Amino acid sequence: MEKDLPLRGYKVIELATVVAAPTAGRLLAEFGAEVIKIEPPSGDPLREIGEMHMLPIGDGNNPMFDTFNTGKELTSINLKSPEGYNILRKC
Repeated sequence: MEKDLPLRGYKVIELATVVAAPTAGRLLAEFGAEVIKIEPPSGDPLREIGEMHMLPIGDGNNPMFDTFNTGKELTSINLKSPEGYNILRKC
């Protein structure tokens, strides 16, 4: 049985990139919140940044991206389209 975490039952929609905000989202997830990270169709730029730091990336693996996004549900939505915006509003 999972222990009862203080943020269980809360839903967080994350539209963040880079480091600080995704780290906050990860912490919320670790405390039990359901965190849904919405990326643009091109993907979060952090998916490519590991290579700059000489980390092994490829085949869907990127240690830097994984560190900041563990425990989140990931999806890609074009928020510039009416359909994508409506999906966001329904979250």
